[in-house]
Amino acid sequence: MNVYNTLSGAVETIEPSGRAITLYVCGITPYDTTHLGHAFTYTVADVFVRHLESRGLTVRYVQNVTDIDDDILRKAAEVGVDWRASAIAGPRTSSATCRS
Repeated sequence: MNVYNTLSGAVETIEPSGRAITLYVCGITPYDTTHLGHAFTYTVADVFVRHLESRGLTVRYVQNVTDIDDDILRKAAEVGVDWRASAIAGPRTSSATCRS
């Protein structure tokens, strides 16, 4: 399988460099309602991982939840909640929405 490598700027064949292929997918910034763009990202990542695994490859999948940033601080102030509560509740809400 070939993919476009944004680091090298070239189309490259996927080959494990160790025991597993590692895949990093940027997670949501948990300050607002989950939307279709989130679902698209995770669906593509899921299909990609399943395809690689179906070819006998081991995949190490990592996804973050974005750090506290201006959007989280702004949204928390807008709705009148402490930013810590907003940042903690966001990922739970978003994950539950994506599973439904």
